[in-house]
Amino acid sequence: MRLKSSVILFLLLCAGIAQGQGLSATFIIRNAGFNVDGKFTEATIKHRFNPKILKEAYFNAEISVGSIDTGINARDRHLLKDDYFDVANFPSMTFTSSSISKEGDQYFVLGTLSIKGISKVLKTPLTIAKKELSVEFEINRRDFNVGGNSFILSDMVQVKLVLGPTL
Repeated sequence: MRLKSSVILFLLLCAGIAQGQGLSATFIIRNAGFNVDGKFTEATIKHRFNPKILKEAYFNAEISVGSIDTGINARDRHLLKDDYFDVANFPSMTFTSSSISKEGDQYFVLGTLSIKGISKVLKTPLTIAKKELSVEFEINRRDFNVGGNSFILSDMVQVKLVLGPTL
């Protein structure tokens, strides 16, 4: 199942084995023909992940929208306005998992991503490598009313969340 949702995000989806590791939430969106990357610098996650006890596993994350950093302060301030993230009314984005599963050799996280008061179900692969847990997915920013119709700004946003080191 693929979620078509908003820019940033997000990123709320994460994984871990113990509390306290750093959560990195980054994104890439195409704007005027160029890739624009960014990150959220403030994120928290509560999680439990033991591959042998998946029924007890969970990943619940919250990202502070106001911590967006694209490397251009004027753009960051614009993204916080009501036509994009509306930080005054929606200061955070959240992801709450409902289940973790294993299909063949691949783990998947199923949960609800909420941005600007809009919630969408997301299922994404969980990668375990180099002492880190990560997820990468694509969302459609317009599914969450982030930004309007644009000829130069892509609707699709690539999101990557990394939790590590964990192993």
